[in-house]
Amino acid sequence: VSQMLYGQDMLFYQDKTRIARIIQSFFMIPDAPARPNLFDTDTGKWASIGGYLPMFSMAGVIAFMGQKKRHWATRLVWVCMICAFVPVLNSAFYMFNGAYYARWYYMPILLMAMMTASALEQRALNWRTGMLVAIAVPAVCGLIALLPVKAEDGTVQFFHFAKSYLFLYVGLAVVLVCWLAMYWLYCLRREGKPYLRLAVGLTAAACTVCTMTMVYYGKSLGADSVQYRQRAIDGREHLSVSYETDDADYFRVDISESLDNYPMFWGMSSMRCFQSVVSPSIMEFYSSIGIPRDVASRAETERYTLRGLLSVKYYFQEIKKNMEDPKLPGFVFDREENGFQIYRNAYFIPMGFAYDKYVTDAMLDGKTDTARERVLIHALLLSEQQVRQYKDIIRPAELNSMNLSEEQYLAECQARSAVSCHDLQYNAYGFSASITLDSPKLIFFSIPYDTGWTAEVNGTPVTVEKVDHGMTAIRCETGENRIVFRYRLPGLLPGICVSAAGVILLVLYLVLGRKLLNGEKPTSGYSYDNQPSGGVRAARAYVDALQREMAPAQKGEDANGTSE
Repeated sequence: VSQMLYGQDMLFYQDKTRIARIIQSFFMIPDAPARPNLFDTDTGKWASIGGYLPMFSMAGVIAFMGQKKRHWATRLVWVCMICAFVPVLNSAFYMFNGAYYARWYYMPILLMAMMTASALEQRALNWRTGMLVAIAVPAVCGLIALLPVKAEDGTVQFFHFAKSYLFLYVGLAVVLVCWLAMYWLYCLRREGKPYLRLAVGLTAAACTVCTMTMVYYGKSLGADSVQYRQRAIDGREHLSVSYETDDADYFRVDISESLDNYPMFWGMSSMRCFQSVVSPSIMEFYSSIGIPRDVASRAETERYTLRGLLSVKYYFQEIKKNMEDPKLPGFVFDREENGFQIYRNAYFIPMGFAYDKYVTDAMLDGKTDTARERVLIHALLLSEQQVRQYKDIIRPAELNSMNLSEEQYLAECQARSAVSCHDLQYNAYGFSASITLDSPKLIFFSIPYDTGWTAEVNGTPVTVEKVDHGMTAIRCETGENRIVFRYRLPGLLPGICVSAAGVILLVLYLVLGRKLLNGEKPTSGYSYDNQPSGGVRAARAYVDALQREMAPAQKGEDANGTSE
């Protein structure tokens, strides 16, 4: 929500292909995520643009809207269409964020599915116009793909407009087959023959075929599927690096660009990952040192201090042509496995290490983002209140004596590693570790701060502090310290109680409602087409009967217009 739209960007999309992609997405099978095919673009690749209803496309929607112009669903879909084409209205569905998303389309898509079902059931609605539009738009898209393009060397080329002509025309073929199936239903419907049971089966088949077409295409793009299975999915079998074989109790890894989540397949924790469901503290931490953190953690190798701070022990670099060694001080080449060059951090810092110096935001005022990041390996960033609370065990850092060079970074890594935790064990509920100190110190853990964390040292509860704008630290005393962290989701117990109360109330409502209705099933007032049903229909029938009984009497009105 830190990015907003202003000026012309509120009214017009900067991406010239976006309107065309929106229209196409409601009449054709969607492109694979992040791989726009016909209307290629560098922005909004993960925008979730898609609205094609398998087999029916927009035929039923157009038929419904064209002949039921005053229906509430028609009006609402028109509003949604306007919102889709105006950037600021589109962004209203996700807190007016400046980044483009179309995930709110699922709401009008549900409406369109209902409109299609209603139009299919009502024989009075004519589908002819909708069916013509449903086949005309894909045909136009197929012709657009034949337009010539101009290459970088100035030559004119054909069959380069789309990224994958195979998927484009396979998709068009699937759309055509679906359209023919819909036309068959249309003919049966027009001739008065049974068609609804057949429509259910064809719709299910169309959903399966359309989904398989898109998924198979997405799977076949990018890296070779055999290579991807070997390196990523089955990569653990082809790597000698693991928590079981390494001498460290726990460590993180890092990996080269565009391979964010490979370590997840390998069962290893990674500082680089595409994962948006994370603690807000991660966002705050990266923001404080000027590194973007939206849906992924992707710190550049130039920000090498983070590798030491976050206990990264191995760096996996994908083997490519003309590749260069990673710019990571302290990392040395270790081995080559599974298509990767593996570099080991010779200055690895185990998870959980001690600090005896601190800095504050005031002390870092005016420092660059890179300088703020590199200071974190030298001193713990505390608030003014924390400084007063722990002034007996930690002293201010002398920043003027730091040149923030690679040599000093490596020296700080050695200093942190010398006073670090051992015997770290973790499970789904928390972790434990031990550390031996010659004096009381603050122990830093590169774990995002959350109010759900509690900690004990030698069985005594201690306060979990939020440090470095998002990480955690606790106080440990002289001698051997056994540290235990436990996590409980904030609000979990009240949520369980509220849910249980809701279930109880629902049961009581159903039991009491059945008794009050004398065993009769309750009926709704209206169906999706504003047609009265249940009790409303009975009430109207009663009123109509009264009107029919009163009709003869109304003929005998006197001159003053008063009925007998």
